[in-house]
Amino acid sequence: HLSISNGAEVHFGGEYTFTQLAHPFSLRAGVWHDPRHSIEYKGDPGNDINTAALATLFHGGQGSQTHYALGFGWAFSKFEIDGAADFSTVTDTYSVSAIYRF
Repeated sequence: HLSISNGAEVHFGGEYTFTQLAHPFSLRAGVWHDPRHSIEYKGDPGNDINTAALATLFHGGQGSQTHYALGFGWAFSKFEIDGAADFSTVTDTYSVSAIYRF
């Protein structure tokens, strides 16, 4: 059968904003632990081809990982841009967003 283990995620992070600048600039950093809670097949698949396929696809699941994150933000009077990166042993994620106020 397919199962997902429960887990609690603990996040720590901080931000420092350079407020003395004409356009405030922020630096951000954080770390968080992602416990193992991916889909995993448990049990004996027997002779059923569909069940054997599920057991093969989800054998072992994905282990726990620690993520390290970095980011920035830059605010102007009508415009703001933010960027971030999240690094772990399994995957890295990058994102950018922008806001325009009118």
